Order: sequence, then C-alpha cells, then structure tokens
Amino acid sequence: MNEWPRGVIRRDLRPPSAQSGQHIRYHSQSRQQLIDCTAKLRAIVTLVTDVTAFMTSGISRIALRLGETFMKKHAVALMMVLAICIPIATMKPAFAADDVCAPVRAMLEKFNITSRIRLVGTNKVKAINFTSLFVDTKQWWHEDSKPWHIEPRQYSKTSDLENCEHLGSEIIDGIRTEIWNYDHLAYQQVDYFKIWISDDTGLPVKSHFKRVRPKAFIEWDGTYTYGSDIKDPV
Repeated sequence: MNEWPRGVIRRDLRPPSAQSGQHIRYHSQSRQQLIDCTAKLRAIVTLVTDVTAFMTSGISRIALRLGETFMKKHAVALMMVLAICIPIATMKPAFAADDVCAPVRAMLEKFNITSRIRLVGTNKVKAINFTSLFVDTKQWWHEDSKPWHIEPRQYSKTSDLENCEHLGSEIIDGIRTEIWNYDHLAYQQVDYFKIWISDDTGLPVKSHFKRVRPKAFIEWDGTYTYGSDIKDPV
C-alpha cells in the first residue's frame, strides 16, 4: 500500500462475503463435530449404566466377570472419545463471543458493505490534504490538487485486530459516538487506529491513523461522510 491514506482498511480485494465464508465453515464443522462427540459419549454412558446395573443384580459370578470385561473394553473407547471431544468443545475461533474487539469488527464489516464513502483528511507527516472516495467496487484518491487515481476497492480484514480498547463517548457535530483504539497487524508493520463510531449508523465518523514500518512512518487524521451524492470524480 502506498503512503497516501485509503481509509480504515487492509489490502484484501475479496468482497466481505468471501472473507467471512471461512468463518462460517469453521462454525459449521465445529458444531457438527461437537454433536457427533456428544452422541458417542451418550451411547457409551448408556452402555456403562446398563452394564453396572447388570453386574450389581446378583445374577451370577459369570455375569460379574462378563461385566468387568465389558467395562475394561469400553473404558478405552471412552478415553478415546474424550481425547477427541474435549479439545473440540474448548476450541474458540479468533473472534470468540467474549472478544473485546467485537464492536470494532462490526464497524469494519459494515464499512465493507457500505457502497458510497468519502474520507477527507490531512497527512500530518507531509502536511498535505487528501480525499479518498469509495464508489461501489472502486476506490479513488488524490492529494491536494493532484490528479485522481483509481484502483479496485480494498476491503478491510477483521481477523487480525489487536489491543481493542473503549475510551468513552463523544458528541461530534451532534452525532453521538463511541471512541475506540485498536491495532491492525501485518507483516513488518503495525497500523494504530483511534476511531469515533456513530451510535446510530455503526460507521466511523472520524479517525486518527498511524502506521509504523522499519523505514517509514505515516500519520493522518480524517473524517467520513456517506451518501448517494458520492460518485466517480471523473
């Protein structure tokens, strides 16, 4: 990604539905595995209960020995099922239910499917102004009075968020917002965000962005607007 800012995004040209498909498959497979394990455990517990009742019924010494043999045999089966089922039951996806980043992730997912977005801001390192336009699957940008550039829209990934922290609330131009800090991690770089999310729309209103690389530093402030009036500039 070049040094001009292009919104709350990470490079991924797949639409959000394609990105989320792997998470849906993960949940479906894990749920089915857990159902299968539960069924196996229930069957073994039922067998063990029946055999225990048979052994204690006092029918004969032969029945007792048969029951003991059965119990030893199925104890191994029970241990094998538990060895498989316990890890499955305790598995958590990257975005667990108690994930503190859930509000930020929800904002990014909604940002991905919003078709018309304008981001206007200032690059604090270069002291220049910029504008980015998201128009359906296209993304435009320019700096000051320079010509417009265009490329396929970049969609935000939601699986690599770190250090999410809710900082409080603030009203901006009559809009009540929740303020969040979070980090985006990538190879040899970290993106730091402070973002103001609208209570009404769930979309960002304002953001402060900082990117740290081994040989580069980027920092900018920007504000967001949305609407059907946002169109291709050329």
